[in-house]
Amino acid sequence: KERKLQINDQNRTTPIDIDTAQADKWKIDKLTLLQANLDDITAEALSFAMDILFKNGAVDAWVEPIVMKKGRSAHQLNCLFHSKPGTDGIFMEIIFRHTTTLGIRIQRDIERASLHRKMVHVNT
Repeated sequence: KERKLQINDQNRTTPIDIDTAQADKWKIDKLTLLQANLDDITAEALSFAMDILFKNGAVDAWVEPIVMKKGRSAHQLNCLFHSKPGTDGIFMEIIFRHTTTLGIRIQRDIERASLHRKMVHVNT
């Protein structure tokens, strides 16, 4: 699978192979996204569920306000994690156990580009 990026510079289009030209600047991971719509849950319960998702290795978790049928206000819980065998079940179990949802949407093989980074301990 070849990826090309087009850069327009003064009416010129220059193709760049991003797989090789940028490989040292960032990495691309395969992630899975779980989403659940919740209209009968407290903010405290949502926060608790997100804490458990993070403690179990979620890359990110967030809540978005949504409007459901008949104009009811609600929340959408989102959980993003690395796609590895067996991890879907762990995060789905957490969401089913700690929220009021009856169903979870699953989107697999979402690509995410992230910059290389390292943790440095600094004595102060």
